[in-house]
Amino acid sequence: MHKLIPAMMATVVLACAPLTASAQYATNFSYTFLGIEIGSADLEQQVLVDNEVYEELGVADIFGSYQFSDNAAVSFSSLAMSNSGNRTEITDTIATLSLHFPFQLNTVDLVPHIGWAGVEAEACSGNFCYSESFNSLTYGVDLRLWLVPNTLELGVGYTDYAEDELSRVVSLEAAMWAWERHRFSLSYYDREMSKTTTIGYRYNW
Repeated sequence: MHKLIPAMMATVVLACAPLTASAQYATNFSYTFLGIEIGSADLEQQVLVDNEVYEELGVADIFGSYQFSDNAAVSFSSLAMSNSGNRTEITDTIATLSLHFPFQLNTVDLVPHIGWAGVEAEACSGNFCYSESFNSLTYGVDLRLWLVPNTLELGVGYTDYAEDELSRVVSLEAAMWAWERHRFSLSYYDREMSKTTTIGYRYNW
């Protein structure tokens, strides 16, 4: 909890700023969308389960968001990372529910967010499985900007957890937009335990 207090204070201050502004502060991007990402995660350390070694996990994430005012949106994400061998299998799942507070700074959107995450890690060998789970508050901030208006987007983000067992996530993303509503992305996520690369698609309203 020691690392939560200053970061939470900063997130709350950033989140409250747009709520005191007038309705003229629309955002550069829509925060109502549905999307999917798929890719792979390279583990920083090998995972050994019943003499089978894992160095990589497949990744799939289904997510969505609804922007209910100029400067507020609610989002969900269901992320799974897994791999299997001849006798064993490992799976990590992360479910998140968050509030986002986007506001516009010229061509840049600054997006503080706060939420909840449920995390479960499971390893199985034959009919025996061992799992460990955590629930945690999350907090962070994203930055999105147009490199080419309405065509090419760049984003960076930072997310951390109140639970010390869970590591922070730093993200970098480039996205191409087509026909206003279709967004195709290439993303990189840096965690203490893994480095993840994904491709994704969003449909935006």
